This record gives sequence, C-alpha cells and structure tokens, in this order.
Amino acid sequence: VSRLSRTEPSAHATSPLPAPPRPFRAPAPNTHADTDKPDSTHTHTHTHTQTARARHTTMSTAPAVKESKTGIPAAEFITDVKQYLVNKKMGCDECLKSLHIIHNKYKFLEMRLLQQKKALSQKIPDIKSTAECVEFLIKRKESDESEFEAHYQLSDNLYAKANVDSNENRVFLWLGANVMLEYNYEDAKALLAKNLKNAVAQVDMITGDLNFLKDQITISEVNIARMHNHGVNLRRAAKSGK
Repeated sequence: VSRLSRTEPSAHATSPLPAPPRPFRAPAPNTHADTDKPDSTHTHTHTHTQTARARHTTMSTAPAVKESKTGIPAAEFITDVKQYLVNKKMGCDECLKSLHIIHNKYKFLEMRLLQQKKALSQKIPDIKSTAECVEFLIKRKESDESEFEAHYQLSDNLYAKANVDSNENRVFLWLGANVMLEYNYEDAKALLAKNLKNAVAQVDMITGDLNFLKDQITISEVNIARMHNHGVNLRRAAKSGK
C-alpha cells in the first residue's frame, strides 16, 4: 500500500534570451613596436570592432521570446535606458520600482516551482516501489505456491507478518485525500505506469520553467543595475549643475 499522486503531463521547451554584447575596450598601443612594420594595433582594434558590431546585429535580428510555453512572460532587456524611460513616460525612480516588482514576481514563481519539483521528486520513488510490489504480486500469482509470507508496514519502524493468498487478484492503492480504491493487478500496473510517466513529464516541465526563469531573473537584475546607475548619473549631473 503506497500513496500516489495524480499529475498531468506537459511539454516544455525553452529558448533563453541571448546575452547583450559586451562593451569593447581597445587595447593600449604597443610603444615598443617597430615603426617600419604595419600598425598591428589598429588592425586588431578594427577587427574586434567589426566582431562587436556583428554580435549586436545578431542579437537585434534574433526573434524575441515573449513567453515560455507554459505562459511565463519573458523579461524585456533594456538596451537604451533613456529611450526606455521616454517610451514608458515615467521617471527613473518609478521605473526602478516597477523593475523590482517584476524581479520579485520571478523570484516568487521560482520558489513555488522549486517546491513543486521537490514534492514530485519525493513521490516518484514511492510510485516506483509500489509498481515493484504489484509486479511481485503478479509473479507470485503465476507461481505454483498457494500463499506466501510478507511483511507490511503498520507505522514508522513497525512491521507485521502476514500470509497472502497467491491466487488473490486485487490490490488497494492510496490515491490521496484519504481515498483508497481497489484494483486488479493489471489495472493497478497500468495506473502506476501512467502516474510515473506523468510525474516524470511534470518534473521535466518544471525543470524547463526553472531554466527559463533563471534567464529572466538575470535579465531583470541587469535592468535594475543599469537603471540604478542611470539614476546615480542623473543625480550627479544635477548636483554639478547647481
């Protein structure tokens, strides 16, 4: 007798948002270079500039991910802070508060998904052990023995012996919420296989959601940092103007 949980299968795929291009810093010129040789520093700088432009073009042309397949909205990466504030028609502090709210929502959803994944990960071994018990009963029924001795659990660390009829063709399964139903061996085996498949699919879906959320949390933190730095620069400019 084991506790079971009913889960619903779901498919999920993620496509993480591409990282923003890294700022390019030109290398210092080589003062020991021979004047008769071509300017290798200029060539090196020009090559890296073209590479940075190519990365920016690739990120701009890549299709934006609006949400995950389970409906989790994607975070918008702020490429131009000033233009973003103009489009949103809000101040820097107000926008910073809204970015913190979005970040907190992602963190709260991540915590809930981690709890669900932990609960499912604990139930999967129970479903497997119950399925093994049903398989054992089926083999005993097919054997020539009329009955066999078994140990069953009464409570934690307390077991009792029982003589089980090998010709019996029924088993009772806990379905949760204090509900127990009687099944024959074949139906119980099919139900357990279905529940195990659904639980594994649910874990895979939650794992994909967690990976997607990790990317969105990183983007939100980068947006908050950039907006905070922009506000600091505005306050410094206002003080220097006075």
